[in-house]
Amino acid sequence: MLNSLPFFISAVMVTVYLRIGILLTSTIHGDQAVGIYSAAYNLAYNLLMIPLGIMLSIYPRLSKFANSNIKKFKYTYKYAKKLIALSSIIIFLALILSYFVILFLYGREYIGAVPPFRILLIGQIFAFFSTLYLFTLNSINKQHYYLVAVSISFIINIILNFILIPKYSVLGAAYSLAITEFIGFGILAYIVNKEKRKLK
Repeated sequence: MLNSLPFFISAVMVTVYLRIGILLTSTIHGDQAVGIYSAAYNLAYNLLMIPLGIMLSIYPRLSKFANSNIKKFKYTYKYAKKLIALSSIIIFLALILSYFVILFLYGREYIGAVPPFRILLIGQIFAFFSTLYLFTLNSINKQHYYLVAVSISFIINIILNFILIPKYSVLGAAYSLAITEFIGFGILAYIVNKEKRKLK
């Protein structure tokens, strides 16, 4: 029960900082702006189902080997990392075709969602790998480090939202989230690599 508490708290914080951009955009810039941003956000963040599916399928082996065979654990981790990297190709395709994706799914009245969609897609590159790091930390029973990374990201995201959204509207919300994803990725990458070197 106590082992799952850091992830529960982290999940609440992630939910808040993922949605606060929408709330603040709506409050300051109105329904039209939040409609544009929501279209971009929903498309970009639905892509997270890809790395989540990959890690859910690999996690049982990752967790098993973390406690029994470190060599196989590290091999499984590298295999998962390659799959995540390969799956991120879809992000680059979405970036290239972003104009047509928005036009096809939402219509010409939502063309304004293209710039924030592109920004959020760049953030998703980092979010894909953060998913790998989340499951890796859980497999070695270091989930409290994930809470540390999320807490820092949460604070930075709130600050960025209040600075950027009033001036830049939907672009400010998108930049805030993309920067937050990058910072979270950097923290988690550092922690995971440090912890991996300790495993023998």
